Amino acid sequence: MDATALRTFSDLAPPQSHRLITFDKAEVATLESDPPQYLLTVSGTKPWLNMSVELTPLIYVQRPEYWGIEVVGMLRGISPAVLAPYEVSLNITHLLGTKGIEVIGSDRSEKIDVPGSYAGTGRFELRILNPDGDVLSSSTLTCGPAGGSHPHAEKACAQLAEADGEVGKVPAEDRICTKEFKPVVLVAEGTWKGEARSFKQEFGNLCTGIGATGGVIFDFEG
Repeated sequence: MDATALRTFSDLAPPQSHRLITFDKAEVATLESDPPQYLLTVSGTKPWLNMSVELTPLIYVQRPEYWGIEVVGMLRGISPAVLAPYEVSLNITHLLGTKGIEVIGSDRSEKIDVPGSYAGTGRFELRILNPDGDVLSSSTLTCGPAGGSHPHAEKACAQLAEADGEVGKVPAEDRICTKEFKPVVLVAEGTWKGEARSFKQEFGNLCTGIGATGGVIFDFEG
């Protein structure tokens, strides 16, 4: 959402039937999926038996460090004030800040770091080819959390996070290479934050290519 749309939304009148309520416990679980997904579960006690509780994410113009998620109680009709336990869950795979999330209740908030919070942002197939197109070596890389078959996944994801998933924008590493002419083609194909990313470039030798792409992303041969 852009800034103008956000201001228009903020100017709308708040509802009278919805309120922030307290929570006792908030946990994030990593689901066994490929790529990984994240489930937030919040529990506590609600002040009315017929109150429904939802987890409502805030709206941002830019991705924050911690994505705010409000614990909201909605009262429908008249009801006696009877305390009752509640537990609600929300898939937050696409609601992650650069560090994690912040659960916001009526009396407190809690920040939760999510492992590798490029969280759920990237997946790449990496290949080293000879000029004829034959595959010399390959690797997979996922970011959020960092994983795949890549031996330096955490460092590679950190570099890609700084470059918005664009391999060609990763700063070159200052390294010493021989002048041996043994050309290779480096290829990266995948997605970053749901958008397609691709990179393909030929270099005089593998050492030069690894250095030109940050020293880590294509450092997986052998």
